[in-house]
Amino acid sequence: MVCLFFIPLLFLTTKIDLSALYKPVFFPHCLLIHRKNWYFYFMQERLFYNGNIYNLQTKKVFDWLLIKNGFIVALGLKDQRPSLSSNRSGIDLQGFTVIPAFTDAHIHLTMAALEHRRVQLKECLSLEQALQRLHEYAPTVKEDAWVQGGGFNKNNWQDGVPHRTHLDQIFPQNPVALFSVDMHSLWVNTKALKISGLFNKKQTIHSGRIERDEDGLPNGLLYEDAMKPILEKIPPTNAKEAEEAIQDYSSYLFKLGVTAVHTMEAYDDFHLLQRLKKQDRRLRTTVYFYHQHLKEIIKDKQYSYAGDEWLRLGGIKLFLDGSLGSRTAHLFGAYEDNPQNYGVEVLTIQELDEILQEAAENRLAPAVHAIGDRAVHKVIKVFSTLKDTLTGHNLVPRIEHVQLIRHEDIPLLAQTGAVASVQPVHIADDVKMAQKYWGSRSANAYAFKALVKAGVTLASGSDAPVADPDPLKGIFSAVQRRYAFDTTEPVWQPQSRLNIWQAIRSYTEGGARATGEGHRRGRLEAGYQADFIALSTDPFKINSENLLETEVIMTVQDGKIVYGMESKHLY
Repeated sequence: MVCLFFIPLLFLTTKIDLSALYKPVFFPHCLLIHRKNWYFYFMQERLFYNGNIYNLQTKKVFDWLLIKNGFIVALGLKDQRPSLSSNRSGIDLQGFTVIPAFTDAHIHLTMAALEHRRVQLKECLSLEQALQRLHEYAPTVKEDAWVQGGGFNKNNWQDGVPHRTHLDQIFPQNPVALFSVDMHSLWVNTKALKISGLFNKKQTIHSGRIERDEDGLPNGLLYEDAMKPILEKIPPTNAKEAEEAIQDYSSYLFKLGVTAVHTMEAYDDFHLLQRLKKQDRRLRTTVYFYHQHLKEIIKDKQYSYAGDEWLRLGGIKLFLDGSLGSRTAHLFGAYEDNPQNYGVEVLTIQELDEILQEAAENRLAPAVHAIGDRAVHKVIKVFSTLKDTLTGHNLVPRIEHVQLIRHEDIPLLAQTGAVASVQPVHIADDVKMAQKYWGSRSANAYAFKALVKAGVTLASGSDAPVADPDPLKGIFSAVQRRYAFDTTEPVWQPQSRLNIWQAIRSYTEGGARATGEGHRRGRLEAGYQADFIALSTDPFKINSENLLETEVIMTVQDGKIVYGMESKHLY
């Protein structure tokens, strides 16, 4: 499963204030004084003590760390603990385990926040359950309003497949568009098809598929590019609603220990993130814009890593293929269930090379969606040709997902210096689909161990709203590789398991490296930003089968508690 292929342009009418995207200015951390919070420099120090603190660079355990102005000043052992004073307050960690806060290295923040409020079908294990959930939701829908949401996985349904007539019966007056769990297909009703112009017997879509009944009419399932006519008809989301949704979702992510995200967004949505940056509770956000906006981004003279510690431009995001669940990931060999299906090639290697060359020359880092082994191979080839240009501009190239990679391509990927932006949490859903559709090739699916051994940096994320954004579930999947997080299930491809240190680093230091921030985030060291979490158990000492019993007790961002102990006193 993986990431959404197309996202509605939510805010088409609002002009982006590009002046709010600050150019990078580098100062010693002691001089970083916010314009609105100039007094912050004079704030007292805060000592977090009596903890079980891992900086992740060594296996040494520390007792305390000292914070000032949002940065770590020092950390040390109990016999070195500084005393408290009128200029130094203290927080007792009560023996909890402390590690750096998590970064979600691949999320769709705006969409995830909105989907969090819409009808959800992820927990529905059958068509019957999905229809029951939709019946329960129907009374809440306003007349003629679009019904949105989804998260269904028809691959797991044994009692039937989605059809437009199912939705027609429940929502006779409303157009309906429900994403599949991988967001590479839509389940729509007749009214939505008619509004979009897709309700006919002959129309075809390049790089997309419209499933049809025997009479030639669409059955309500649309794949890849075929989703675009529907999504373009959905009215823009109310800006206030979207802003409130993101604020609520940010609080939810803090509860999960996430303080930073790399989000894939439409360029037209950026003004919303600019406004949210001014809020007290906001995530550290690095944005990757879809490559269709490349000319506009270049014209506006924006470039990778421009911004500040709260909102930065990461680069551009491209799609090279589809997904496993929709059987559109681009493969060297055909899918096991269809000898004519090799997946979808969204861009040719020539098109990819031209786009990335232009981006690199204009100091824009690439993040390329590639699921299938053939798509991954193409990205590696293009990254190899652009290595000098990317390195010359200090740009970090990324392959998003890398779900299937040939063994011989792993060292070639390492040579490009690219980061593998992966989503271990997908393993819980993908095990049976990979075995069914990829067969023996699954030995090279989610090949985390081999990638790390070859020297590739892993930056882990969730791909929310496609999957659960809880990093502890992702860490469990990276280490345990069990279907449905079930420890009674066999370990899937055990040769690819990460150890707990590697898995946690992929959610901390790996995310920082992926956006050129490895020098200031992802570790607990003097001079690094004070983003860390306290856990209820020590993940390095418990049996990894019990990882999901661990809870985030406290989340600290910029030296301030944003979730858990004492958080109510700080905001």
